[in-house]
Amino acid sequence: MTFTLPDYEYQSQRVTVHKTVHSGQWNTLAEIDGPGIVKHLWVTISTTAKQLSRMCILRIYWDDEAFPSVEAPIGDFFGLPMGMTGSEYQLDSCYLHILPKNGLNCYFTMPFAKKAIIQLYIDPEVPSQDIYFQCDYEKCTDGLPERWAQLRFHAKYRMESPTDSYGHRYVVMDAQGEGYLIGATFGIRAASHQQDSWYHGGGDLILIDGERHPHLMHGIGAEDFFGHSWGTARSSHLYMGNPFCQTLDTDHKSFVNLVLYRFFAQDPIRFKSSITMQLGAMGACISSVAYWYQDEPHREFYKLPGGKDLWQESLARRLSGDVLPEYMHTWNVYGPVKDEDPNPFDKTHEIEKSQDLSLTTDYRVSDNTIMPVSWKTLNAPRGFMDFHVCMRPHVPRINYQTQCYGFAYGYITLREAFEGTIRVGFDDRMRLYVNDRVVLDETHGNGFEVQKVPISLTSGTHKILFKLSNMHNNNFRSWASHLAFFDTAGRFREDMIIQARD
Repeated sequence: MTFTLPDYEYQSQRVTVHKTVHSGQWNTLAEIDGPGIVKHLWVTISTTAKQLSRMCILRIYWDDEAFPSVEAPIGDFFGLPMGMTGSEYQLDSCYLHILPKNGLNCYFTMPFAKKAIIQLYIDPEVPSQDIYFQCDYEKCTDGLPERWAQLRFHAKYRMESPTDSYGHRYVVMDAQGEGYLIGATFGIRAASHQQDSWYHGGGDLILIDGERHPHLMHGIGAEDFFGHSWGTARSSHLYMGNPFCQTLDTDHKSFVNLVLYRFFAQDPIRFKSSITMQLGAMGACISSVAYWYQDEPHREFYKLPGGKDLWQESLARRLSGDVLPEYMHTWNVYGPVKDEDPNPFDKTHEIEKSQDLSLTTDYRVSDNTIMPVSWKTLNAPRGFMDFHVCMRPHVPRINYQTQCYGFAYGYITLREAFEGTIRVGFDDRMRLYVNDRVVLDETHGNGFEVQKVPISLTSGTHKILFKLSNMHNNNFRSWASHLAFFDTAGRFREDMIIQARD
């Protein structure tokens, strides 16, 4: 490992605290005047109090902001999910370390210009606790280094219990602004009665810069995202690992508790306007903390539940605490349809002529399973839409369908005439209609790419329809699209929203 001296002036400082943290109120552990950079946090909590690490919430505020940039149960923040005590395992990564007898450490760089406030809240159902805490930081005597002038560290907890199977992926984080995603930690409780292995929900899907320059990253299986293959095994490395795996038998059902993490220390994922990170799901109970840097203000994308609703086994349905982005299309979607006789892609399908929402057909999966197909409604946050949410058959393993296509259509209503472009992002082949006229029929054979289509619309209501194929592509069978409008000056028109038909 290479050691490089900092290229800025600073004084090394430390806050050391041993205090009683009272239940039912916010307790300040540190309040530090800036400019400065937090370099290391250490804390230890009771090794016998079950669920304390989940019922004790950590918040960190930078520079007098109204909403905390860090908000997570203290255990989950340090890579200790599911209310565990810290005595169950060790974790050795580039950013987080759990050492024997419950020493919780983090080494994220956390710059601030004016002030840093670190607080803990213990749920009223949990007794007050003695806490030992240290914060090592640099007092920047000549101001923050330029590279940290705008970026602030963020960490946010989210949970979903149970997740979808063969449908919506689990949302790990959603941010709006400019910055870098640097990783996430997970607690996953998988049940023996699930339809398939937890990692067969699919890998990661990261949707980037929907408002400006849309692009995406798509994985294979969930275990692959954590650097494993063909399932996972206990391990802990600098950038990824599965340090804990436990089988439980309760209520005549077998559960597996897993702790996993992935850090992008060497390959941070950059975003200029927004980012959404998702992980494939298969009915497991998932909790996570995402870690990233961005400029301020940040967007609150999830409201933490309270009390026992934070426990891993608590019911936390998809969308129950989510704050959705304001810019979001809604589409009617239909598929999959086999790209073969009697309905190959080249041939005009009846849906391209008229859209009968009562239409139903059967789709034959490769193992001869029959999948009923009908019209559904699907959201497209920031313009991105994933056909697999509605068009993945309920068959074992990561059975994304290829050699097929699907449809999406909706309406946009304008108060005044519009001159500009429709920007569409996709891989494989798309045929795009505006008011029943083909305006694009192109193939992207080298992964997800963006095209701009000149468009002229009068005031009133207009129909948008597209047909999108899915093949064995460079994004591992990704079946995602993006659509947005720009005026002649190149300005993004976030007010132009497509709505599904009722």
